[in-house]
Formats: sequence, structure tokens, C-alpha cells
Amino acid sequence: NMMYIKYYIQWNSFTCLSRTALHWAAKRGHENIVAFLLKHGADPSVANGKSELPVDVTENPNIVTLLGGRNK
Repeated sequence: NMMYIKYYIQWNSFTCLSRTALHWAAKRGHENIVAFLLKHGADPSVANGKSELPVDVTENPNIVTLLGGRNK
């Protein structure tokens, strides 16, 4: 039930390794999960414990696009 997900999961909270769900999905190349998280409020501007954004930890060009591209 999406209502349950909306109200009970905090997308931008950190794991014990200082990563968000968006970092994990981006790093592992899971495009559908990245798209889902973004659609439901995950913030791509939240950095991990190494000051990396989700876009910084992926090698997948489609995920880079989903996350708004890389700033140079």
C-alpha cells in the first residue's frame, strides 16, 4: 500500500554506513528503484558521510540523468 510507504518510510534517513536509500540504489545501478525513490520524495541533494551525492556514486548514465546530471 503506497499510503503506508508514504507515511512510514523516511527516504532521506541514513544507514549505519551514512548512505541513503538513494545512494544504495544509485551505486548498485537500480534505475527503477532510483526512479521510485525520486518520485516518492527522496532528495538527490543529500550527501553521504563522504560528502558524496547519489549521482557521485553511480556509473550508470541513465541514473545520472534521473538524478539531474553531474555538476562540474
